[in-house]
Amino acid sequence: MKLLIACDHNYFIEFLQSDCDGLILDTTVDKVAYYYTLAKENNKEFYWDLRRFFKEDELDYLKIEVPVFYTDLGIYHLLKERNNLSSSFYDGGPLIANSVDASFYAHNNKGVVLGRELNYEELKQISTIVKGNVAVQVFGYLLEAISGRKYISSFFEYYGLEKKEGNYQIKEKRRDFYQPISEDEGGSRLYSPYIYLPHPYLDQLKEMFNYGLIETRFLQKDTILDFISLFNKKISADEFLNKYSDLEFGYPYLERKVGLFK
Repeated sequence: MKLLIACDHNYFIEFLQSDCDGLILDTTVDKVAYYYTLAKENNKEFYWDLRRFFKEDELDYLKIEVPVFYTDLGIYHLLKERNNLSSSFYDGGPLIANSVDASFYAHNNKGVVLGRELNYEELKQISTIVKGNVAVQVFGYLLEAISGRKYISSFFEYYGLEKKEGNYQIKEKRRDFYQPISEDEGGSRLYSPYIYLPHPYLDQLKEMFNYGLIETRFLQKDTILDFISLFNKKISADEFLNKYSDLEFGYPYLERKVGLFK
C-alpha cells in the first residue's frame, strides 16, 4: 500500500521529507505548479486537492493539467476532455458504496477512493472484485457531510459577530457531542467526532488496497508523523495510543453493518 498525505501548504515540506509516497495538496492555482515540481524532484506522487463543489464561474480555475483528487462530477468531464483522467483519483465520499461504483471510477481514472462508512467485510469483498487502484482512508477525521452553504460565516453574520481564524466545532440539538466543521469557497464540511485509526486492521487493509490516505485536517504535524511511524511499524500501536491518550480514536464503521453495500 502506498501512503498519501492530504494536507495544505503549511506543512508541505515536512511531509515531503517524511516516509510517505505522495501528497494531496490543498493549494491555490498560482502555486500548484511549483509544488507539483517540488514533489516530483523528491520522487513523490503529487495530486491537487479539488475535493469540493465548483460553481460555473470557477471552471477556468481548473485549466492547469496536474493529477488531482476530485469530488465534483463536473471535474470528471473536464479531465476527460483534457485526457487527464488516467492520472487522477475520484473521491465521491459515501457515493462509492459497492464494487460496481468502485469499478467504474477505477477503470475511468487512475483510481478511486472508497466510502468511509463501509465495514470490514464490505471492504474485503470489494477488494476481491475491483481491478485497478483503490484507496481507503487509514487515519484522520472522517468527512461525514458536505454542503454548498457556508455555515460558519452564516453563523457569525446572523449574530453580528466577528469571525476569527481557527478551528470550529458544532453540536446538533439531538446530539451530546461536538463535531469539527470546516469552510472553504465550496461550502462547509462536517467531520466525525473522533479520529479514525483502524490499527487492528491496518495489516489487512495494506494487503487489500493499493493506496492509503491520511487526512490531516485539525491534526498536529507530530501526530501525523508518528502515525506514519506506526504505519511503517517503527512504533507499536500501544506506543502511539499511550502518547496520544488525550485524543479520541475509533473505527466504529469497520465493525458494524451500515447498509451501504448493494
